[in-house]
Amino acid sequence: MAVSNIANASIAASLASIQTTQKVQTAVVQLAKQVSDQQGQQAVQLIQAAAPTTPSSGTEHAVDAMA
Repeated sequence: MAVSNIANASIAASLASIQTTQKVQTAVVQLAKQVSDQQGQQAVQLIQAAAPTTPSSGTEHAVDAMA
């Protein structure tokens, strides 16, 4: 029972983290589209360079694909 609760809490935390990452990436893409293409690309690159890397999240390429 305790193991199941720990697993469920871990899954919930992972999902919350992914959702937060997606919201941030969506905001970054919207911001990038409000400025020129070149400035937008620079903004995305700067934010990606400053952001902590999260192994195996699989969402890092979403910003590249959408920008």
